[in-house]
Amino acid sequence: MLPIPNVLFDIFIFSVGLFRSEDIISILSQRNRYGQPLGSGTKSMTNDTLFELLEREGRSLEPADSDHEFGGEAAVGLVVSCPMAQQTSKQLWPLDPIDAVSNVSRLGSQTWKPVEEDRVLASDIAHLTRTHEVETILVVGHSDCDVVADAYDEYVATDQTMSAGVEAQVEPLVSIVREAIESGQVETDCPQETLLARLVEYIVTRQVEFLVQSESVTATVAGYVHDDDGVYGGFPDTPYLVSLNGEQDVGTLRSRVPEGRDVAVASVRN
Repeated sequence: MLPIPNVLFDIFIFSVGLFRSEDIISILSQRNRYGQPLGSGTKSMTNDTLFELLEREGRSLEPADSDHEFGGEAAVGLVVSCPMAQQTSKQLWPLDPIDAVSNVSRLGSQTWKPVEEDRVLASDIAHLTRTHEVETILVVGHSDCDVVADAYDEYVATDQTMSAGVEAQVEPLVSIVREAIESGQVETDCPQETLLARLVEYIVTRQVEFLVQSESVTATVAGYVHDDDGVYGGFPDTPYLVSLNGEQDVGTLRSRVPEGRDVAVASVRN
């Protein structure tokens, strides 16, 4: 099925205008024509991945530096989500429905960028936290994420070859998948849709931890996984709280949700 990452890490895809939404839809529709189940052991789309399709079509994957304007209203909320997701996350707790919210679209809901051997806060997020009094940050993944599926497929594909440029761009998110599996944090002995959701949840919780540990971030940070297919055991299209300021225990999270807020809490990793 597909690989993923870094490139798109630094990508503010829709805001920067690096790719138009119709470009992404067109590219994904090409992929879906040849799609195979995640984890089939072979690459999908006759070995075409999102990155390879972009490379073949001559599109630059390098992001352009840019300031991102969100109107005159000061933002108190920031939502980091994957542009492949179809849902809106503006009203998820602890955001208030009336809060002014800025949205950052980054493939895989990444909040960092790799610099040499380190990870640093992505420039767009750093800019927003510096120029706005951001009180709440949401990191939102989605359980049926093609980007994470790509990263997993790249991790298990021992015979995959690609250009050095694409490989350099793909490796950062693949490294998170590798970390998740080889550390034992994510068990792979499960149905493929469960494995994908586990990887998404792991990635979201790691982003929350990273933001909490970042010296430039003082906001409350919550992580959600939007369950596209009901893999969490409830109704499809339900967002689940999976982390709050680094806390991941389901019971503890439930105790921290204020009375009167309808927040689903669960983990597919337990």
